[in-house]
Amino acid sequence: SPSYILLVGYSYGSLITASASADIPECIGCISIAPPWSVQHWLLLFHSSYHFNQSRKRDSLPKLFVIGDKDNFTPERAFQNRIKTIPQSTGAVLKEADHFFARREKDLMSVIGQWLLQTYPHQAEGSLSKLGHSEFHIQWNDLLHTKSSDDPGYDCAAAVCAAP
Repeated sequence: SPSYILLVGYSYGSLITASASADIPECIGCISIAPPWSVQHWLLLFHSSYHFNQSRKRDSLPKLFVIGDKDNFTPERAFQNRIKTIPQSTGAVLKEADHFFARREKDLMSVIGQWLLQTYPHQAEGSLSKLGHSEFHIQWNDLLHTKSSDDPGYDCAAAVCAAP
């Protein structure tokens, strides 16, 4: 069995991933791609409050949420408002991408890779390939410091906002 798990989910799976992260002690982080928050009450059979509260339980667990600015199920403003309520979360909005990230898969992978390198700098040592062989004695104070699209040094294809 693995010592550490990074949970990753897409669409409906992103809602379940975020919820499950609360109850898996080996989980060191959570990546939710295209969470369909605007329709979650139907997808989760009207138990969306339970799953959302679960996703907020481990307030020291790093979490990345990514959507496209043309997402079919979650408007960007609703996404950004939700991110602000989830502890230790980072939200990334990939420009010119919809819910399915068609022809934007490499850009999505780049956003995730950047987040992993910034979130786990001691383990990655600048290389994603080192993460799979690392021990995770995470220094939570060294977590991600992101740039926003208002920052003059901003040079990413995604606008990134971090919850305080």
